[in-house]
Parts: sequence; structure tokens; C-alpha cells
Amino acid sequence: MARKMWRPFTRAWRGHLCALGLLVALTSLLVSLALGAGAVGAVTAIRDATSPIAEQPTYIVVTRLAADPDLQDAQVRAVIDDELSVPFTVERSEIASPGDTAFAQWEVEIPAVNPEDVAALVDAGDRIRLALRDTSAVVRGIQLDDALTPQLAPIAETLPSLRNLTLVPSVLLFLIGMVLVVQVAVTLPRSRSDALRIMDARGASRPHIALHAAAEALVAGGGGAIIGVVLARLALQPWGGGPLVLQAAGGTAFVLALAVASAIDSVRASHRARRDVRLTKAALLLVVAVLTAATMWRLLRSGVDAISAPALGLATLTGVLISLVIVTPLGGALAGVSSRTRGLILPLSFRRAARRQAASAPAALLVALAVAS
Repeated sequence: MARKMWRPFTRAWRGHLCALGLLVALTSLLVSLALGAGAVGAVTAIRDATSPIAEQPTYIVVTRLAADPDLQDAQVRAVIDDELSVPFTVERSEIASPGDTAFAQWEVEIPAVNPEDVAALVDAGDRIRLALRDTSAVVRGIQLDDALTPQLAPIAETLPSLRNLTLVPSVLLFLIGMVLVVQVAVTLPRSRSDALRIMDARGASRPHIALHAAAEALVAGGGGAIIGVVLARLALQPWGGGPLVLQAAGGTAFVLALAVASAIDSVRASHRARRDVRLTKAALLLVVAVLTAATMWRLLRSGVDAISAPALGLATLTGVLISLVIVTPLGGALAGVSSRTRGLILPLSFRRAARRQAASAPAALLVALAVAS
């Protein structure tokens, strides 16, 4: 019964649902691009650092030629393969020297270095040297020329700081985007509250209403999240696409927030819920303000790290929540002041903004999202 009533109900509001999907796509796109900014900077730094050695071998291994050259070659290649977790090529050659002493030489070349490989490659030369000394491939000593470690050592020290810096805009956009998605999601049940109450009068239960509202949001928001993440990864493709797990987690969080907000507010709208939410807003504002103070203190004391990275995002979110809380009394006060002047445009505008906070809040959040991006 509820399903039959909900189908025309959904079709009548498909434009609004498409707008919700586009909103989720926009927020997912911005957050995914912000998360991928660290990969762009890291790849650029690695390319600049490795460009001087692009035309020469990464490692050169030299030792005396063994009695069984094939076994020696197999042992050297096996050690190199065990110690290097990236694609590489190996070329073996024999070098003659005075005194009838022959040497074997292996030139190892790594075509590309990704940011996630830096930590493993920064000491790969030393690991290869130590591992070869424990084999019979080394005859009277070994020489290993490492051209990569001097280039990657400074980058390995700066990559964690670079990743922490990308957390700041990413968390900022994520928090503002989450508030924006939830705030816009609750406008749909409120705008069709009369129709929801008709469904309630016809026998639709609260779980059915919540289930169908969540299904709407999952379909619309899921498609939007997929589009946003895919577009971001396509834009970041020259730099590896960014962290897929974090990008997918951000899009999933937006979709789940949209579904939960839609389900809860649909049930409330269908039963004429007029619960006073001032206490809830005050509690939320208090929690966010405390988190903001703690992370800002950490940021000023220890700099940017995993704990202090959300500080700026939480500060912006606190400001947005404060503006949403004070918009009603501020609008009333401005309406009272402007009523003493000539004309009705300003007083009516302020009164309308004060009375329709839910309608004006998404616009304010969109402006905050644009500034943050």
C-alpha cells in the first residue's frame, strides 16, 4: 500500500531529488579534489627531484664474475626483486679489467616513483647491498651505486607534512558539505508535509515512510556521489587519481547523511511533529565549539598534525552554526530597526528571513562552501 502511494509521490518530486543528487555530486567532487591535492603536490615534487637522474640507472651493482655466471645472475635478480616493490628493469653486462679479472654489472632502472613508494625506496639501496652479502653471488666484495636515495630522502621527510596540510581543506569542505547536505535534505520533507500526512492518514506506517524516504535519498545521493568521485579521479588522473578509499568514504558519508536526514524528517513531517529543536541546536553548537577550541589549541601549540588538521574546518562550521542560530533573533531585530525607515522592502525581507530559517540556511551554507573551496 505504501509503495503504491509513494511511486507517484516520488515522480512528482523528482526534480527536487535530482537537485539533491547534484548537490551530493558537487560536495563529493570538491572533497575528492581536496584529498587528491596532496597527491598532486607529492607527484610534482618527486618528478622534480628525480628528473636529474632520469637518463641514468637507479642502482648499479658490481661484483666479480662468479664461476657460475647464470646462478650468480639469478641470485642477484632474486634479491633485487625481493627488495623492490615497484616495477623495474635489470640489464646485466660483463666488464673486463686489467689483470684478467672479470666483473659482472647489473643496471637497475625504475621508470616511475609514486608517492606511496617513497618510504620503501628511500633505503632500498642499503637493503639490496646487505641482502646480496648473504648470498654466494658476491665474490670478494660488492659495489652498489645508489642514485635514488639522495633524491628521495628530503621528500620522505616532507611527505607527511604535505599530507597533513591537505587534511585541512579536505576536512573543511567535508564538514561544511555535510551540514549543507543535511540542511538541504530536510527541506524536501518539510515542503511536502501535507502529502506525507495524507499518506499517514491512509495507513502508511512510520517505518514504511522512513524506508521509502531513505531509499529515495540513497538512489539520488548514491548516483551523485559516484559521479562526483569519478569526475575528481578523472581530473586527477595524471597524478594517480588521489586516495580512492578516502574519496569513496567521503562520498558514502554524504549519501548516508542524506538518507538518515530524509528518513527522520519524513517521519516528523508526516506526524505534524513540531518539536522545539533549540536545545538540540545548542547542544550541537556546544560540542562543535569544544572540538574547535581543542583542535585550535593543538594547532597553535604543535602545528599541523592529524589532530589539529580539522581545526579550521571546525572553526568555519562553528561560525556557520552560530549564524544559523542567531538568524531568527537577528532578523527580527533588523526588521524592527528598518521598520522605522520609509518603505516595506527591508522590514519584510528581514522578517521573511527570520521566519524561514530553513529556507535561507542552505543559501548561507552554499556561500560558505564556495568560500571554503
